[in-house]
Amino acid sequence: QHQLTVGQMAVLRVVGGLKACTMSVAEIAARAGVSTRLVQVTVALAVRVGLLHRQERRISRWRSDTNG
Repeated sequence: QHQLTVGQMAVLRVVGGLKACTMSVAEIAARAGVSTRLVQVTVALAVRVGLLHRQERRISRWRSDTNG
């Protein structure tokens, strides 16, 4: 069982209602009113518990493309 913070719930509220989220981490953070790091942590947690599916778009071995 996971206790979500208010900030984490705000992140999930931003991305949870979308079939496919095309926003960058910075855009999600701005809409949710939280830090980019909290967005990253929350998305990782949501993926781990099965609430979200994340697909990375690799450009090279070290970089991923943003959605925007």
